[in-house]
Amino acid sequence: TAKWSTRFVAIDALVATTMTTQQERRVVDVGCDHAWLSIGLVSCGTARSAIAIDVNEKPLEGARNNKRKHADELPIEFRLGSGLEPVACADECNVAIFAGFGISAMTAALEQATFKPKNIVLNPPAKHAPQARRWLVDNGYAIVGEACVVEGGVVNVVEAATFVGVNDDRCTSTNYDDILLGPLLRRETASSGIHFDAFQALLAARLRGVDDAIRRIPGRGVDDANANANATSSAQRADWLEAL
Repeated sequence: TAKWSTRFVAIDALVATTMTTQQERRVVDVGCDHAWLSIGLVSCGTARSAIAIDVNEKPLEGARNNKRKHADELPIEFRLGSGLEPVACADECNVAIFAGFGISAMTAALEQATFKPKNIVLNPPAKHAPQARRWLVDNGYAIVGEACVVEGGVVNVVEAATFVGVNDDRCTSTNYDDILLGPLLRRETASSGIHFDAFQALLAARLRGVDDAIRRIPGRGVDDANANANATSSAQRADWLEAL
């Protein structure tokens, strides 16, 4: 796992702790790039096998070379294609991982797939995390694990979910706060020691987003002084969070 990023470590931990058993985990890594995630998941025993998919041939060439050097004997396949298109059926995959690109592309790939993966891991940009959570619960996936980590000064959120059906309580009971901040993340405390610093940074970014939104709203029925006071209050709360 020497080539792993902080995000990949978080993904590995969520897959290992929230999704079926190691012997049953057949992972598909969509948008695999050089396939370090797939190689690591199989190498360390988190997954039984992996299919690494990329839309471009050049990254797959690099991925094959990485496998030859570091994991030649392991059950990792490489397939060229878009989204889950190269996967024939659910029997080939029970954990679908989408990491490092936008939520629109992720959800488009899932909606265009010919089968519904039992388990999904999404790692979009942090600003897309609410959209990711909304899509998951609207499509019958219960969020079973979340991580919030900082990598290179950038906040990253990882969502792990299992298909339970749209009428399941874990989907229907999800509220606005759960969608915005994460049903599991927002219940973490400082004493838990789990990604708390990163979550503080995410909250601060959310509050600064409110600040920006307040400043941009035209004709909202309050004078500039009140608007500036509200924005300043938002920014102060963000600074307070980061100072905790």
